[in-house]
Amino acid sequence: MKLRELKVEGFRSLRNVVWKPGDLNIVVGPNAGGKSNLLKVLEMISEAAKGKLGAFVDREGGMQALCWDGTAKQIRVSIAGSKATIDQDRFQYEFELKNQLHNTYRIANEQLEHWDHDIRGSEVEIRDDEAFARYLDERDQMQRKEFVVARHRPDETLLSSLGGIGVFGMQNELQFHDQLTWNIQRDFVTAPTAAIRNFFVPRHESKIDAEASNLAQFLHLNYTDNTQFRDDINLAMVAAYGDEFQDMNFPPAVDGRIQLRIRWNGLSSSRPAADLSNGTLRFLYLIALLASPKLPSLIAIDQPESELHPKMLPIIASFAARAAKRTQVIFTTHSPEFLNAFQDEHPTVTIVENIEGETQLKQPADDALRFWLAKYSLGDLYVRGQLEAAI
Repeated sequence: MKLRELKVEGFRSLRNVVWKPGDLNIVVGPNAGGKSNLLKVLEMISEAAKGKLGAFVDREGGMQALCWDGTAKQIRVSIAGSKATIDQDRFQYEFELKNQLHNTYRIANEQLEHWDHDIRGSEVEIRDDEAFARYLDERDQMQRKEFVVARHRPDETLLSSLGGIGVFGMQNELQFHDQLTWNIQRDFVTAPTAAIRNFFVPRHESKIDAEASNLAQFLHLNYTDNTQFRDDINLAMVAAYGDEFQDMNFPPAVDGRIQLRIRWNGLSSSRPAADLSNGTLRFLYLIALLASPKLPSLIAIDQPESELHPKMLPIIASFAARAAKRTQVIFTTHSPEFLNAFQDEHPTVTIVENIEGETQLKQPADDALRFWLAKYSLGDLYVRGQLEAAI
């Protein structure tokens, strides 16, 4: 499932916006325009699906910090999407955070409609505090099944309680909330104490978390066991560092823990992650995320150009374009060099502006943008302020 429409009301500077992302997306605009708020609301939706909405609101400073101008009575979000190949397989999900006393909130008006033809349960619906499925039985007759699902807390979604519910005793499960387990990368920690720089206990990590705290475990599992992934990482590192790069290895210590190390040609021993630059670690993270054997249904990355050498940006763009064939990719950026890296691809461009405290989103028409790209690069249009001319 891919996100095709996002509607937001009352969330920080997103007072009332509608956004229609494509498969590969670039979001540009000035500082304080609202780019980060766009990623933050996606993070909120994903956290809500995992039953971690309360923790998200607490981290952000409570409802007053999240509400438009600190005064909005509620935050309302609505998302809709579909599979790329099957229009009948689609979803629409919405909920509200109602402002309460003492900087708190409660969930209201939660609704889900989810059609999935891979499961004989062809419809799943949530209506506030009830959930049910319509499914085809063994005689292809439409049946309706209600779920007894209790809302664990008034500040968490009912959707987050639906995992693992079987349909008519079948093996398939209604786990739509897994579709919303997105990877929203806004902060990547590369400090000397960061987990990736230290020894770690090997464990099975099939997905990289948004903070990259499990990146070393993820690289160890996939670089050693997945030939395609190892080839992709090696290809990217050679493209970035030339013949200096040899490979990665993960030697064990006496206590059984292991460490990420890189072998550089010309050195007698591999160098530990503790010695690697912030830019190298960030580059590894971005490539590993975009080349993951098992991609999340949406990846959003804030300012991928940060700490990277400009020659790395076309590599990131190439891997992103390839990943967008399997998932949905969103970048926010200020970098003309990164925009220019998309020479053979035409991402969906969204221009963010802040007018009197409100974020407004504008998208150039595809035909008009292609006309301008025949003469100028995307980065040139951005620097000249001519992206708006394609709207």
